[in-house]
Amino acid sequence: TAYEIMPSLVGSEMCIRDRIIVRFKAGIPQEEIERFNAQNGVVELLNTPYFTRLRLPDGASVQEFVRKYEESGLVEYAEPNFVAKAYFVPSDRYYRYQWNLNDPDNGIDVERAWEISTGEGVIVAVLDTGVAYEDYGDYRLAPDLARTRFVPGYDFVNDDPHPNDDNGHGTHVAGTIAQSTDNGEGTAGVAFNAAIMPIKVLDKSGYGNYADIARGIYYAADHGAKVVNLSLGGSYPSKTLENAVAYAFNRGAVIVAAVGNDHLSGNPTSYPAAYDQYVIAVGATRFDAVSYTHLRAHETRH
Repeated sequence: TAYEIMPSLVGSEMCIRDRIIVRFKAGIPQEEIERFNAQNGVVELLNTPYFTRLRLPDGASVQEFVRKYEESGLVEYAEPNFVAKAYFVPSDRYYRYQWNLNDPDNGIDVERAWEISTGEGVIVAVLDTGVAYEDYGDYRLAPDLARTRFVPGYDFVNDDPHPNDDNGHGTHVAGTIAQSTDNGEGTAGVAFNAAIMPIKVLDKSGYGNYADIARGIYYAADHGAKVVNLSLGGSYPSKTLENAVAYAFNRGAVIVAAVGNDHLSGNPTSYPAAYDQYVIAVGATRFDAVSYTHLRAHETRH
């Protein structure tokens, strides 16, 4: 399962219409930054230690303002705030059908792995649409996560400490990783004794942006995640995203990201999976070892 840059919310720009991300150079006086922003009608929406998110004037061109900030001498980089959306997600209900877990030839042979470890002591950050991990307001704990251990996460879409899932994809991903196992319900998780850190970076429609994803990666790294799962990706490289995965990597986290469901249909590997370092890129095969993406490419051609 993975995410890709959506065809467009804003025409050919494939990014949020009135937003850019910049990283101001160290040592630039704040007054100079504020003066440049004001001269250009730009409003600072978010200032983190790692990047700043800016809102552009109505009708402004993203590309024009990226160029304007790059040429200002004030920034290390400026770039659009790209947008992402969800791929198709399959639904498995019973362990005996989970060939991908228990098939020693075409799956991951998880039963042998369980003899070594079931994930105990490891925190896995799931950056996604949230997770059905608690009873809170209108949200409910997913039954097959009842025995799963959770650590506090964060909702970067709504900026609150309750990263509940209003889409379903994040719960599916969290369940694949660590849903309650050997409990007579549903399916098995790969590392069912690991703890899940739910981090919501995608909204109820499955859409998100690079700035929120990067904030989620920094949060995971700073709060003890040993694995950062990114079942998401985009078509464009980004300094904001690359800096975030580099930060997590350098703090000892293993970062795993999807190459993209349409990889062999002619599309390049998604980012952040496409980076030459920091990230383990993951693809998928079918039950008979045929690449799922290759199968889709074949069907498309015929």
